[in-house]
Amino acid sequence: MPTLSEDVENEDIELDTAAKIDRICQAFHSHGAPGATATTSYMFCLSGEGGGDLRLTLSPEGAVWERDASGDTDLVVRMSADDFVAMADGKIDGRFAVASERIEIEGERETALAMLAQVTIPEEESE
Repeated sequence: MPTLSEDVENEDIELDTAAKIDRICQAFHSHGAPGATATTSYMFCLSGEGGGDLRLTLSPEGAVWERDASGDTDLVVRMSADDFVAMADGKIDGRFAVASERIEIEGERETALAMLAQVTIPEEESE
């Protein structure tokens, strides 16, 4: 059975995975965390090329990413860097990835669902 990463077409061939992850982090900084009512932190442990440990802190003041972070967080998410990029691009559904065990979550399910509600970036309106 192919992995989720193998099912995803890579349309941005000129960007490597690390550069795509950096773009994702920059987008969070730009959009903030409009749904945040408290400060929470999440560790994304991304395996494979371009991966690493990324801490996302969401608060009413915004979203902050830290690369090569460590320490305690409210939730830990383990997945491949390729799947992280594919989820951010909307090419795979996070619920499917969790159900198929491509994503491991350490922490409370409610915390994970709250994170997803806070980080949803609205689609740009067509003109």
